Amino acid sequence: MGYDRHGCVAAMKRAGVCESTRNAWLAESVPSRLAESCALLALAHVAVDHQPAVWRVGSLFSGARDALSAGFMDAGCAVDLAFAAESDPDRLRVLSMHRAPRNEYASAKEASVRCPCVDALVASPPCDRVSRARDIAITQMTPQALRAARLQTSRR
Repeated sequence: MGYDRHGCVAAMKRAGVCESTRNAWLAESVPSRLAESCALLALAHVAVDHQPAVWRVGSLFSGARDALSAGFMDAGCAVDLAFAAESDPDRLRVLSMHRAPRNEYASAKEASVRCPCVDALVASPPCDRVSRARDIAITQMTPQALRAARLQTSRR
């Protein structure tokens, strides 16, 4: 077991991704066991006689590893990666090298308009870069807008 069972680290090296960046990308990705558990949970909700021989999987916010769609492979499924959406072009390039999605999109919005039909859609949680962007947007809000946002949140 480990992060490279699907060839991601080797693809990162071939793409010339430096070691510190590789380590950061791996640290941000969904752990393999969690990804496999998610796939097993999904499989448990589909009757065996309705499960496809090859799962067509679509992936949003894929990252370089796309651990969540790889979780289906780890769970013993044959997987056709129908599409991957990733906003970081370097991560998408690495993903293309080792997983070869049939379609690649630069954003989830683009994928929502153009993606093919799939049997399973997976979406990874946001990486640190995206999370920080949200924090920056909040710090740039006017004091009045910030108070209004807090008031709306407290009413929920």
